[in-house]
Amino acid sequence: MGYEETDGIGCSYKRCGSELNVVCFYNKDAVTLNPQKLYTEGQITCNDCNDCVDGLCPGKLTALPREHKTCTGANKDLMTDDIRDTILNVHNYYRRLLATGWAKDKQLTYAKPAAAMLALEYDCTAEDTIMNTLKNCDGTKAQIAGANNYEALKKFNLSEEEAVEEILAKWWKALEDTGIPDNKYRDDMEGTALGKYVNMAYDKTTKVGCGVQICKNRGETVIQCGYTQST
Repeated sequence: MGYEETDGIGCSYKRCGSELNVVCFYNKDAVTLNPQKLYTEGQITCNDCNDCVDGLCPGKLTALPREHKTCTGANKDLMTDDIRDTILNVHNYYRRLLATGWAKDKQLTYAKPAAAMLALEYDCTAEDTIMNTLKNCDGTKAQIAGANNYEALKKFNLSEEEAVEEILAKWWKALEDTGIPDNKYRDDMEGTALGKYVNMAYDKTTKVGCGVQICKNRGETVIQCGYTQST
């Protein structure tokens, strides 16, 4: 980390249970090069470069633009494929619990298994519409056709992926906290915690697209998901 000739770094991370594993690669291997000194000593900060910024001489490498394999809309740079993968995988994880009879229901212990639960696909159009509003961080919910869930998490120090996992777990937990023994939707569920669960669990839903925005000015992380049903 401290070798002065290093001017490129790339890192990745993976959460494994309760552990967060991080690995970083540097474009200069100081251990192998074994320089006499890690850096040139000087009496004045940035003594040997004329265009330093905050005490550092600018590197010569150009950062690569984000590569987006999932979405290509106007607001694609506001999200990453890692966030999109988390959104899709967590939704399908919970739907799989329902399909296999392992989804907890307060009144039934476990909800009745779903016989024809569809695996969701990602909806880039919904994401783009949602992010066009959420990026403003003004507390406004995106106007999107069809079923959608919205949540403002009063935390802003989580990663987007961590926020997604926490919020989706909250939406799904309504089944465990309340239960739906007859497996039927009622109008009074609209706008309630159960209503958010229903949008995640409906077996005719084919696509989900979400936006996630950290709004430090409001001290919160907001997420909104839009759901598309088969016709």
